[in-house]
Amino acid sequence: ISELKQGDPILLSVTPDGRTWIDKREVDRKELSDALVAEMAAHPGAPVILKGDKDLDYKVVREVILEVSKTRVVGVSLAATQIREGE
Repeated sequence: ISELKQGDPILLSVTPDGRTWIDKREVDRKELSDALVAEMAAHPGAPVILKGDKDLDYKVVREVILEVSKTRVVGVSLAATQIREGE
């Protein structure tokens, strides 16, 4: 369980190689929904933000979203950044 300040989001990250993290703790994808439920119980009302690498295969993103949907969390946001010309 991470130590968030009031109002901080729970950050769910997926690395280019498909590993999943909740804040700074790596979580096996098979345990992701349980870990996220525990995190949300420890920080009620904290928004959940899903962040993935631009080179990540969409299949992996979909699998993570399916795991998140098992938690019945409402309002997961997707983190996005605009790609600038030349990047």
